[in-house]
Amino acid sequence: MTRFSLLPAGFRLLVLFAVMAVSSPGWAEEKPEVDERLQKLLKRFPDADKNKDGKLTREEALEYRRQRQKAQANVAEPTYADVKYGKHERNVLDFYQAESDTPTPLV
Repeated sequence: MTRFSLLPAGFRLLVLFAVMAVSSPGWAEEKPEVDERLQKLLKRFPDADKNKDGKLTREEALEYRRQRQKAQANVAEPTYADVKYGKHERNVLDFYQAESDTPTPLV
């Protein structure tokens, strides 16, 4: 007889835990966090907003990131990399020589 009396109590606890898990505030806070990050990105990179509506969508942000990565991939390789100019191991520089047939000033 005790087995039948524990079954409804166990079922009630299961339902209670399920309701608590579904109604936790963590589920509701996910979307504003994403919107908040997108708005911060829009303030930092206003060119990312393609349609200029003042709202950055996830698709616009991803497209802007792809464009920036593509632009960074086209960076020229240095003529001389990690040239030492001092005693410390971090005293190095990369030298990019301009392509020219005449003497070119160094800036």
